[in-house]
Parts: sequence; C-alpha cells; structure tokens
Amino acid sequence: MSDKPAALLTKTQRDRVDNDFQSVDGAKRRRDQQRIRRRVAAGVDDFAHLVEYPDEQLEAAFESSDDEHLVRALADMRVASERIRLLHGVEHDEVLRRARTRAQTAECRDRSVSELAFRTEDEIRRAVTAELEAEYEPDDWKRRSELALKAGALLALPGVSLIPIPYGAIPLGIDGALTFVALFFAGPLLAFGLGILLLRSIRDDIVPGMRAFGTDPVGTIRRLWNRV
Repeated sequence: MSDKPAALLTKTQRDRVDNDFQSVDGAKRRRDQQRIRRRVAAGVDDFAHLVEYPDEQLEAAFESSDDEHLVRALADMRVASERIRLLHGVEHDEVLRRARTRAQTAECRDRSVSELAFRTEDEIRRAVTAELEAEYEPDDWKRRSELALKAGALLALPGVSLIPIPYGAIPLGIDGALTFVALFFAGPLLAFGLGILLLRSIRDDIVPGMRAFGTDPVGTIRRLWNRV
C-alpha cells in the first residue's frame, strides 16, 4: 500500500484534467468528469473543517514545502475559487463578509484566525478616505498659522500698495497710519504664522529626514534624488 496521502484528485484524474480527457471518450469520459465534479464539491466542503484546524497542524502540513511552491499553490487555489464564484454569480463582497463572520465565530482562536482581516472594496475605500482626511486635516496650530498669515497679509496690503506711490502724494496722516498698522500688527502676525510653519517643517520634514539619513544615508539620498 502506498504511503502517499490521498489528494483531492487521483493521479489518473489529474492527468485527464491536464490533457482535457483526450485519452478517453464516450461514457467513460462522462463518468470520469462526474466523479471529478463530486470530488471537487466534497473537497471544497472540507474547508469548513480546516477553518477550525489548529495553527500548529496547518504549519506542520506545509513545513516541507518551499516558499515558491506554497505561493504557487495558494495562487492556484485563489484562481480556482474566484472562477467558481464568477461562474455562479456570487458577489465578491458577499464572500468577504461571510468569511469575516466565519472567522469571528470560529471556535479556533489561534493567532492566524485572530489576525485575519476581510474588508470589502467599499470598506477599504472609506478607510483610505478617512486616513487621508485625518492626515491632511489641519490641526489647531496649523489653523492659527493660516489665520495669522491671512490676517497679516490683509493688514499689510494697504501699506504695501503705497510703496510705488511717490512720497508726499498721500497725506502723511494716512501714510503714517498705514505704516503703523503694517509694522505693529501685520508684521507680528506674519512672523507668528511663518514661525509656526517653520517649526512644523522642522518637526515633520527635517527631523525625520535626518533620522532616515542617519539610519540609511545611501537610501535617503537616492530617494531625494528620485524626487528631484
């Protein structure tokens, strides 16, 4: 008796699938096709039991397989499962939602089960949008900086607009008032806003860049060069 474990398909069945049943015809061909259909359907049902299979057993089952073989096998399994889904008109998101529910209700609570994450395309899109909004949403200091720059520019604009006008063409009272506003109100506001931008730039760009350069100088320079 052979020590080789039973697979989903027998060797003969694999050969006939590979050559598209060209070696048989008629009733034998139809009989073999029916047997394979039954084995495939029964084999798929076995995954309900494998969901509860312990991590150590799943890991040990493939300990003799190299990464290339395992990746190829998982890819083939993914293609086959997607073909079955498409042929039967099952929505992709429905499969993901059911998989998430199955993982959450599984009695097996090993590490691999707890690390599973099934998200639909809509859920991924909403999560990415929320992350981008959170990343680029201005904080309190950025709002203050923008407000100070806008207010400073608005207050400085009248005084700056008088620069091209010859001296004496504007009454000294108006000229002096506008200069006073520009120097004592607009100037501090602009300095405050620019100072905040400078500090944020140091915190968010310069300091991380220096840390990256200290860790990987060549890689940091290469990334900067590619950006330019």
